[in-house]
Amino acid sequence: MAMSGLSILTALGLLAGSTLAAFSDTNTSSTNTFSTGSLDLQLSNDGTTFASGGVTATFGASNLGPGDTSPVGTLTIRNAGTLAATDIDIAFANVNSDLGTPLDAVLRVTTLTYDGANILPSLTDTDSSGFIELDELAAQGLNGLALADLSPADHELVMQVTMDPAADNSYQGDNVTTDLTVTLNQ
Repeated sequence: MAMSGLSILTALGLLAGSTLAAFSDTNTSSTNTFSTGSLDLQLSNDGTTFASGGVTATFGASNLGPGDTSPVGTLTIRNAGTLAATDIDIAFANVNSDLGTPLDAVLRVTTLTYDGANILPSLTDTDSSGFIELDELAAQGLNGLALADLSPADHELVMQVTMDPAADNSYQGDNVTTDLTVTLNQ
């Protein structure tokens, strides 16, 4: 069978196109890692020893009588993580030994500062007593306390309470346990 000239040229064109080659080389970029930073909330009762697991007995007093004032307590808060935090929230939970005469209703918060600023005016006196009592503090909490220095720095919450001078005999022998839950936010 005779090939036509056109068929021969087509075959040669296909053959020539398939034999052309260019150099190439392939390589990889491996072990590309993305990782997250961390927030590491640490608390201290003395401003020097910090614990990631929390602290106990920062605030409190025993043998209070009407008009008596507790010692000043200071909770030092630190972010030891690698990411900057923006603010903290503090929730207060009170457990009264006598629900008929809850002690937290007659413990006036007389000092409450955060980083040296008085934060009592930011709370609402819901019982119109002229004071913020511990039960009102628990109901409202402290939210969005700014961390002015976003680098790892210490921030202090200072609190002191005074028992209402008009508290009557029904409060004798009572106690209230207050737990603070501090949340560090980014």
